[in-house]
Formats: sequence, structure tokens, C-alpha cells
Amino acid sequence: MKGHFLIEPLLCHNISSLSSESVRYDYSRDMHYLKLDVVLQDEATRDAVRTQLADLSPRSVDFMRLWTAERSVSSSLSSRFEVGPLMVSTDWKSAQLRLLCGSSGLCDELRSAVLNEPADLWRHLRWRVTSLVADQCRSESVQTTLSWRMKASASASCSSPQSCAAADSSYALQVQRDGRCFVKIQQRLTGRVSFQRGWTEYETGFGDGTDFWIGLSTIHLLSQGGVTFRLEMKLWNGSELHAEYAGFQVGDASTGYRMTYREMLKSRSSLNYDELQKNSGMRFSTIDRDNDESNPGSCTNRYGKGGWWFRDCNHSNPNGIFPVRETANTSYMTWWCETWLYLREVRMLLQI
Repeated sequence: MKGHFLIEPLLCHNISSLSSESVRYDYSRDMHYLKLDVVLQDEATRDAVRTQLADLSPRSVDFMRLWTAERSVSSSLSSRFEVGPLMVSTDWKSAQLRLLCGSSGLCDELRSAVLNEPADLWRHLRWRVTSLVADQCRSESVQTTLSWRMKASASASCSSPQSCAAADSSYALQVQRDGRCFVKIQQRLTGRVSFQRGWTEYETGFGDGTDFWIGLSTIHLLSQGGVTFRLEMKLWNGSELHAEYAGFQVGDASTGYRMTYREMLKSRSSLNYDELQKNSGMRFSTIDRDNDESNPGSCTNRYGKGGWWFRDCNHSNPNGIFPVRETANTSYMTWWCETWLYLREVRMLLQI
């Protein structure tokens, strides 16, 4: 078909899908990238890929929750470009490939080259199966290999060389809690990254290795079918609190990334009050997209300008202004548990 190119012949790429919006920014890598959308061509191919990748799935981990699958790609293209993993959707019908560039200008240049001569790109790629799951999460042993907690104060050191190495690894988004694997979707430890951002950035993600929001589109992919959501908070008196929620799920863009969950798991929580129930069923709101039920006005713009699943400007605001000292102001990072909790650090995780 004109405008479509088969790849080995596993994938089909529609070059007409390439536009200026295909150039994105990966905050975790601090690099621009060109996003290529492809589809798995037929049912036989999908079955073959599914079988091949399923062999990588450890019995103890729902591996397909983490981007579903990966095939590593190496390239003989110019060293100015790096080819990222092929990420397969949970329905096994579509996939995404990222070509990492040093700048948006280089990505635009690469986009033009692909549009002009698409075959030149694909002939330089070779594929091999690998895994996105960290070594500690792949272990089938019930033994906990890492004990990871909130970041200590600047004067403190890591408890062991192993934990220090793990914190700096390429799998730093993955952590263990009680022998279970989680991926961090939000973290605020230093305040270096502002969370006062618009819809596009909340959708695609932003931040650095310490303070970040992984992106609504990614949270949707990770939570399909319902997963366990874990909230971790550190207070100004040094106390650490957490809460877990079962069946947590975020819809796709067409739903406004609506958030729902089944129940709070009080047996796995140090909090005894379910504040998140007020947010369940709500679409996400940002400074430039008001989806809350507050009238008049926007909860996001009234309370710190951070995005959240606001309903009527209730008491949860983990993406509010980051405080430099304990601040009794609901425009800052706060949570309600039958009293105000003013947060020093906060983190959100999904079990995988």
C-alpha cells in the first residue's frame, strides 16, 4: 500500500502519521525523540511475537504491565541518533519506536529524512528480544533483594552499596515493597522541578531523575485492567505514611484520563482515612484544562496550579507547590487524613 512500509515483515509503518507533533521530549533521558507509530501486521505475526516475548515473563511479575513488551534495536545510522526500544501495546496490535536525538532540530531533520526515504531507516535496524524488567524484579525467589525507602536527608548516606547502586541504575523507576515490584509514576523530593504545567506536559511527562511526573499516557498504559496504586508521604516531623488502593485504573485520552479504583487496602496502609474516594471517577485537570466540578473557578488555578484529579477542590493536592518549610497552606503539597497533612516529600507507585 502506498505510504506504508513493511519491516521484516513484522511491522507496518504509516509514514503519513509523521508530523511536527511526532517530535517529543523524554524528560527521564533529557533528550528529544522522534516517535514512530507502527502496527503488528497480522494475527499470525502477533501470535509469534506474543509467544516469543512471553518466554521473558517471570512467573512472579506481571511483566506485561511495564510497557507490555520490548525489542531492543541497534542501528548503523549516524551516531547523532539513538534507537530506543520497541514498545508494544497491551492489545498486541500497535507499537511505538523512539529515535532519540540530541536536539529538536536533529529530530526535525530525521523526520524529514524518514519522510523522504523511509526504507533507508528500516534497512539499518536489527532486532533482538530483551526485557524491561530489572534484575531484582525478575527474581523468582521470595527473598526481598532491596529495601528502598524515602530519600534520606542530604547528610545521610545509603544503607548499603547495593542500595546506592540500585538508586543510580537505569531501572531507578522500579522499586520493591514487601517483596512486590512497583514502578514510580510521580516523585517529589527536592522541589527542583515545577509541577505548575499545562495539559500537554502532564500527558507526556516531565522532570528529572529525582522529581518527576511520568505522564498520563504512560500511567494509562501501566494501569490497564486495574493495578495496585501506592501513595507514600513524608511529613515534616520525619514520619512516613503510605496508603494502597486496589483496582486503580486511568483511562485513555478520550476519557480525559479518568481515574477510578475499587477500594482502599487498609490492611496495607498506615493511613486510616480514604481521601482518594473524593477523586475517583474524575477526569484530570490542569491550569489550561478544567475538568473539575468546582463552580465557579478552577481547582488547579486556585490551589497551586498543579494538575490532579480534582472534584470540588477537596483536600488532596500532592502536585501543589513544593514547600521549602512546613507550610499550612492547601496550595502546597497536602493530603487530608481527618486532619491536614503538610507534605515534605511524596511519591506515587503502581504495582507491576
